[in-house]
Amino acid sequence: MTASEPTKFGKYWLTDRIAVGGMAELYRGKISGDEGFEKAVAVKKILPHLAAEKDAVNYFIDEARLAALLQHPNIAQIYDFGRLEDAYFIAMEYLFGKDLKSVLHLAEERNLPLSLENALHITSRICSGLDYAHNMKDLQGDLLNIIHRDVSPQNIFITYDGQVKIIDFGIAKAASRITSTRSGVIKGKVAYMSPEQAEGLEVDHRADIFSVGILLYEMVTGRFMYDGDAMEILSRARDADFTRPERIVRDLPECVILSLDTALAKDTRTRYSSCGEMLSDLEDCIYHLNFRPSDQKLAQYMKALFENEFESEEASMTRALRRVMPTDAALETAAADRPGYQETMVLDTETATRRSRRWLGIALCLLILVAGGAFWFLNRPGDGNQDGPVVVHVPIDAKPDNPEDQARSTVVKTIPPGAGKGTSDADRRAPDPQIAAGLKAAEQHLQAWNLTSPSGRNAYDAYRKVLKIDPGNAQARKGIKKVAERYADLADKEIKRGNRDKAMGFIKTGLGVDAANRRLWALREKINLQNEQVRQKKIQGLLVKANERIASLRLTKPPRDNALYFFREVQKIDPGNTEAKKGLRKIADRYATLAEKEMNRFRYDDARRFIDTGLRVDPRHEKLLMLKTEVNKRLDQRVMRSLKNIFN
Repeated sequence: MTASEPTKFGKYWLTDRIAVGGMAELYRGKISGDEGFEKAVAVKKILPHLAAEKDAVNYFIDEARLAALLQHPNIAQIYDFGRLEDAYFIAMEYLFGKDLKSVLHLAEERNLPLSLENALHITSRICSGLDYAHNMKDLQGDLLNIIHRDVSPQNIFITYDGQVKIIDFGIAKAASRITSTRSGVIKGKVAYMSPEQAEGLEVDHRADIFSVGILLYEMVTGRFMYDGDAMEILSRARDADFTRPERIVRDLPECVILSLDTALAKDTRTRYSSCGEMLSDLEDCIYHLNFRPSDQKLAQYMKALFENEFESEEASMTRALRRVMPTDAALETAAADRPGYQETMVLDTETATRRSRRWLGIALCLLILVAGGAFWFLNRPGDGNQDGPVVVHVPIDAKPDNPEDQARSTVVKTIPPGAGKGTSDADRRAPDPQIAAGLKAAEQHLQAWNLTSPSGRNAYDAYRKVLKIDPGNAQARKGIKKVAERYADLADKEIKRGNRDKAMGFIKTGLGVDAANRRLWALREKINLQNEQVRQKKIQGLLVKANERIASLRLTKPPRDNALYFFREVQKIDPGNTEAKKGLRKIADRYATLAEKEMNRFRYDDARRFIDTGLRVDPRHEKLLMLKTEVNKRLDQRVMRSLKNIFN
């Protein structure tokens, strides 16, 4: 894809490729909604040569499954997941900024080091996000034991408006996930590993804490904690062999040293027991140092550090997104985004023949050889091989003409009599009583809408118990998909009623059951778009009120009905809002004008009152600061004249 050739990808327009990694490529793009709404997104696609590799695909799906559960301000948000054009993809929020690696590199290059205040703020936000992930529970209230395993500068992103985001849970490990990670297999970046991770031992959430300690060390000292070649770094990482930070930075506050000592303890028993505990110590440290960190201060540093890049990147992004001119701004439905063909399993010769007649009428030339060869393979006598489903590509727009056939269109894999080695027909006709009882109980729970609760007595638990006995049980797998669909039904109803928060709760639970459910992802995206539209509408309403109050000189009074109040409300919703910043500047400008008039009338006390009020709105307003100096000077002169008159 070139910069001048936007590409349609399902409901997204991809404008340009912005990164390529070992497993996936990342594209910038956007999605359009009702009433001209547009939102920038990032779309991660698994690399084409890995799409057929099971392990790579499983890692990719695991990332989406975890992302469906993780909803935190300091974790990059995922909007959508699925497969299009034979490629798995994840659509996520577009983050406009730089990763921490780029920040630290440029800070050293331009001799503009990260302040201790900003370093502690960034670390506290990382701890907050990780503590949330580490404490995530499943539908039964059991800890998922999520570990990021790759907390490194490349995976910490700082936006130009000062937000800190943890990205790429791609090698995160949860105890219940399908793709397991064997002990002895070293993953993550060597220079940011905990000692136990470098040894290839089993790790828990405390490995992430050690990695966070390394990030804080490097932000505070401006140096790598380990140096040397890869093998030397690995050896030092195993022994936690590094130069103490107070030997590098003079007068490093004691509370920072103690936090680093605890986070970087080689023995996990003396390390912080949780990211929440580390966060608490960092917040105490920030308080005792009399710091007042904020996203706004971090944003100012980012824009100062990347002043040469920020404007050009912003212009580039704007140009890229404006190139896209979709023919229809309205949201496309989930069905329209699916590929032109889907995979359907044919059960046996009779069923396949009946269902394929209409399909073959549409695509006979393409399918007759595949279907004929597959049927011969399934029904050939005497070889004793285990039969499997025949996969036939069928146009998804082809619908049965008979409603009765349409009702039966859901396909369930069954095993024909006589199939399989060493298994008699009698054995196949006698199912496992435990499985039969489990499936029956699950169906009863499903009919009663006991989907995931009460614990131990719901459809989801019953189907999972069946899968523990028979991992390939098609009926149980289909049942779990039914549970997820029920949650999609519930969410859809709540969306129509306008209860988006309640709907999002159903969606989150449903994705915890089946993270690949496209309908749930589509509903989640719909809610996100609606929430964003409501948010923008609220912001515009507040801005209108604020500007009206400026016009009527209701700058800071009366309470809750003045320009300052409404601009501050906008900033609560959108901290980086440009219009709100300009509005606050206007208020300060008005107070500067009023103060100057009073000074010209020699009313210095009134002038100082206007100056003080204006500086509370904008503490860095140049003219107000200049007027403050001048009015103080004149007041001092007036006092001196008065004293002189008294003594004379």
